[in-house]
Amino acid sequence: MKWKGFFVGFAISTAIGLFSKSNNKRKFRSEDILHIVKNELKPYGKVTGSWILAQPERMENGESTISVYKGGVTQLRKGKRKYIEFIVDAHTGEMIHHEIISG
Repeated sequence: MKWKGFFVGFAISTAIGLFSKSNNKRKFRSEDILHIVKNELKPYGKVTGSWILAQPERMENGESTISVYKGGVTQLRKGKRKYIEFIVDAHTGEMIHHEIISG
């Protein structure tokens, strides 16, 4: 994994985690998660498109099953289109996985 990709994921996870401290007992709305992710990606380039599943899905995470939102963002970085897919825990707001796909 490239360092830049690692730091993007870390920044997004940190922002969502901080935002979630006040919302610990309820699920995030999909729109809130997408808004946070898009704002965290703005410094890296213009966000030209985004999507997120409206309802959380169940995902096996080691020994337990958790609710997650899956989504993606299209972004222009240095004139090149990048597709970023992500999975976020619906209860904590923690980013579980992200992947930058070159366009």
